[in-house]
Amino acid sequence: MDNHYGGHPALDVCFVNQLLSTFGNDRILLAVHKTQDTVTCMALVEPCGVGRWRVFSPANAPLVLMVVGENASANTDCYADLLRILPGFSWLLGSEHQDARFPVLPTDAVDRRSESLPHKPSIRIDIQGSFSDYWRSRSQRFRQNVERRRRGIAAAMTGLSFCWVREPHRICAAVDSHAFLESSSWKGQTGTAISEQNGQLSFYKAVLSEFALTGGALVGQLHGNDGVIASQLAIKRRGIVVLLKTAYDPNLAQYGPGRLLQFHVLQHLFEEQNVKSIEFCTQASREDLKWVDECVEVHAVNFYRGIWLRNIFRALRRSASHGIE
Repeated sequence: MDNHYGGHPALDVCFVNQLLSTFGNDRILLAVHKTQDTVTCMALVEPCGVGRWRVFSPANAPLVLMVVGENASANTDCYADLLRILPGFSWLLGSEHQDARFPVLPTDAVDRRSESLPHKPSIRIDIQGSFSDYWRSRSQRFRQNVERRRRGIAAAMTGLSFCWVREPHRICAAVDSHAFLESSSWKGQTGTAISEQNGQLSFYKAVLSEFALTGGALVGQLHGNDGVIASQLAIKRRGIVVLLKTAYDPNLAQYGPGRLLQFHVLQHLFEEQNVKSIEFCTQASREDLKWVDECVEVHAVNFYRGIWLRNIFRALRRSASHGIE
């Protein structure tokens, strides 16, 4: 998978292997469709109901784990063929958050056997020009808000500074610091923070340690009062930086340390010569959208074995929604 979609870091063999070993299960299958001797599409899929399958895509994965060739976009029958080779009578294959730039399943505009469902957008920044040019393009109110928070947090503590952690021998400690910040926040209360219990701590340590061996691991840290007050985990490959996780000290929330960290991360990435784009691994909020001019469309897509099946389930869904009303 790691040579597709511009060599995106989220399809790197290290990243995919760690997703499988940490969050996978023995029901996940590798589905491969071939036309003669050419692989048309390939996906990691898992059952999600009777006859229903979805592309394996845990919450920690920025992209769904499916790749398609040019033949797939030209001949969407390959998706129906893929359903036929799955165990039992398989009638639906779904992708829960499909990036519009990498349409692994055809949308309903391409094939009537598909349906596209709304989903929150994601965001990315293409590196063009200097950071100063980029920052001037943000709204004046937004820039003033970030500067006001910077002054507030600088006055509240000593030694405010930003740094990158990249060295392999320092990565695990940096991930531990990030996990501590998350566990102190609302994520710790809901059980979604990085921890050993949910497998996320070992996952991020393994992924970033592996990427660090080739200079592709980045942990941005905002320091103050001799400690880490905000942290950003990221990976880089072929000029693409993916911002995976952000955390900050909840006791400093009034100063917006996460937003100030974001400012420093972007500033430093703009200054690096080998970075082409920056991607945010998040469902964008209204605040997130202030950092960019355009968002990346993300959809949930269902591909049915036949148009009649799609129509039946559309009718059932419509009927259920009317019943609720």
